[in-house]
Amino acid sequence: MRQIAFIGAACAALLVTGPGLLRPAAAAPPIAVVDDRKVEEADIRGAARLLWQDPLRTKNPPAWRKKLLDLCIDRELLGREAERRGYTRAPDVVRDYRYQAAGVLYGEIERRVLIPAITPPQAQIDSARASGRYRRVHVRYILSVADDKGAVILANDLHRGVPFDSLARLWSTHPSASRGGDIGWRFVGELSAPAQPLLKTAKPGDIVGPFKSSFMREVYQVVAVDETSDDAIRNALMAKPRMMLRDRYEADLLTKRHFALDQAEGNNLLFALATETPDSILASLDASGRRPKQGIHPGLGVLARADGDSITFRELGAHRELFDVHADGSFHIADLEHLRAICANVLLPDLIRKDAEEQGIDRDPGMTRKMRLLKDEYATKAMVAHEASGPRDPASLRAFYDAHRGLYQRPAGKRALVGMFSTRDLAVQGLSEWLGTGFTESVLVASGFKLQPNPTATSLLKDHCGELTLFDRDTDPLSMAARPLNEKQMTPVVPMPHGWALAYIIGRESARPLTFSEVQSRVALDLAASQEDSWVVGLLDQLRAATPAQRYAARLEAVRFDGGANPGRRRR
Repeated sequence: MRQIAFIGAACAALLVTGPGLLRPAAAAPPIAVVDDRKVEEADIRGAARLLWQDPLRTKNPPAWRKKLLDLCIDRELLGREAERRGYTRAPDVVRDYRYQAAGVLYGEIERRVLIPAITPPQAQIDSARASGRYRRVHVRYILSVADDKGAVILANDLHRGVPFDSLARLWSTHPSASRGGDIGWRFVGELSAPAQPLLKTAKPGDIVGPFKSSFMREVYQVVAVDETSDDAIRNALMAKPRMMLRDRYEADLLTKRHFALDQAEGNNLLFALATETPDSILASLDASGRRPKQGIHPGLGVLARADGDSITFRELGAHRELFDVHADGSFHIADLEHLRAICANVLLPDLIRKDAEEQGIDRDPGMTRKMRLLKDEYATKAMVAHEASGPRDPASLRAFYDAHRGLYQRPAGKRALVGMFSTRDLAVQGLSEWLGTGFTESVLVASGFKLQPNPTATSLLKDHCGELTLFDRDTDPLSMAARPLNEKQMTPVVPMPHGWALAYIIGRESARPLTFSEVQSRVALDLAASQEDSWVVGLLDQLRAATPAQRYAARLEAVRFDGGANPGRRRR
């Protein structure tokens, strides 16, 4: 594994507090000390999340624990060195850390303040239960366009005991028809309003309906009933408010901090962007981010303000990821409202930080540690990217490829034409049709599919088709379904991330070496990774010698995980 990726992943893992962990006491002594930095029990637990699948954990637990500590010490050494070299103050690091820190702080504000504010009290949960709307029922469903005569026939068949699933396949136009109308578990309040009064008390086996809804007919059959837990009702009541929680918090925060866009300055900027390039505007600004009127070029000043904060075009120029950037480097800002949203996005991280400070969240030792680890992560990555560069010209790439040809092999597989359907029913229908007439690209395109260039089994989108290779080593459902098939055979319908797939096997592809031209971009990445890895290993050798860590073996041995469960998973 690449050393820098390993350390970076460790920093990210250590930012997570797993719900299945035993938490150390606040004043617990450190497990190791690296100069002025401490490795704490929480750090070891974070490293354990990263290395839980390491075979060493079960084969040699003491060696595994030492590996966890070594990882944490290396992380501290690299973070300390990145800070010493000034990378914590690098503009890109400051910008990225600012946004990510705001996200971490917001998460804590949400947990401590916002979620409790919208959590319903027990009385509200009891009232919701009494309403019957949160009763859980497993139902089958028929949605039919039958006229009055057809509705009478349907009702008579239901009362005569004709199986509901058979009637659903015959009468229903709902997508669940092919499953006998089974739509699974639902809250009564999610179902048709006319049916709700009866569904609140219905028993398994009861038929509810038919009801007339517009020009449609609706019928339910209750398969099973489950009385809902308080937690399920609480989560249901909180679902919609929680979806809007961050947007509402940010809007309230902007109002609280008196955020406002200066419309005159905003119009000046829109005019400037229409007549000047962003880089020329940035070059014309003085040290305070302003400029006076220059001929036909408008003066520019403070675009927006909030309590104690202001923003000029200089700050906007440092956040080009917020804009639609054209090929020539110009920005697109549609109007003042668009500009207001961009300015708000630039200011919000600092406003969230101040809000967290006012609530004392930033003074929490655990949060202070998270912020330090986050800054270490960005500074370390920036240091390695800048310091570990080496020759990456075509000759160096070719030499690396020649020395590592074994890495660049195309495995055996099957060439297949794949169509990705939006629903299972359409895929089943396509399978029955095309088994007889032929499954070809032209047939798929004529049926409304779009050709997707260079698709893979997992990237092919719904209502798209294309030729691709299903490699023998791949474990996605489509590749697994194709593995036993021969040329001119077709897979069954296979559920995939973007829809329901059918694959027609065109032929077999043997394993072969990949040519340099096929993998040149990958070779460039691998060479860069190798150079970075070598640089980090060499640097760590120096840092370990110059700053040996004080280790407390007994404290390391005393760390206990939660009953042997994977600390990265939630307990049930």
